[in-house]
Amino acid sequence: MKHRLRNAALLMLASFTSVAWADLTQIWRLQNGEPFTVEYRDDATLRLTWNGQVLLFRDGSGYWVRRMEGFWQVVDLDDAQQSPLGPLLQSLLTEAGPLGPVAFRLTGSTGSQEQIAGITGRVYTASGRLPDGTTLADTVVLAADPELQRVQHALVQRLRRYGRLLGSGPLDLPPELERDGGLALLRYGNEIRLERLSRAPIDPLRLALPAPPMPSRLPWPVMPN
Repeated sequence: MKHRLRNAALLMLASFTSVAWADLTQIWRLQNGEPFTVEYRDDATLRLTWNGQVLLFRDGSGYWVRRMEGFWQVVDLDDAQQSPLGPLLQSLLTEAGPLGPVAFRLTGSTGSQEQIAGITGRVYTASGRLPDGTTLADTVVLAADPELQRVQHALVQRLRRYGRLLGSGPLDLPPELERDGGLALLRYGNEIRLERLSRAPIDPLRLALPAPPMPSRLPWPVMPN
């Protein structure tokens, strides 16, 4: 009897662990109608795709990835921040458009709820700032969803590391979103809105570098002979 109970407990633990660490893909909709996709395997392995841009975070580093004229271009973001590639890459990423406010604070609660992507959240008022310095006051929807909050926390940590390249400056978010077990963002005004979630396994190739990073000191862009 004890063995059966122990085995049942182990199976339950294994089941919980597999769910907690399952792949998760978030598809957001930006104000311009374009999708913004976040593919999450774990806190250190993420892929961001929007407006033709791809950022890949893996093995403790960040990479910009693009396929151009049949060849892959891969730039190590740490190298780019210290090399002539930096301003050129920053220009490309800035032209791709903002992903939403880079700073905001909650200013109150409306007392209402809103369901987004099948998740019910509470509606708050907020004051925020876009990367270009524009300020905006709007409503935001936040939810107490540990899974979403974990993904967003991991994403924010990566973006903060490369804020200068992204043209966003330091991300300044409400403490309600920063703390462990805090809230997760579902919508900020019309700037960005979670559209759907997928828990389908992510193809490992989407989280792998398609080519070695380009030498950061050579003229850019670099095309193979």
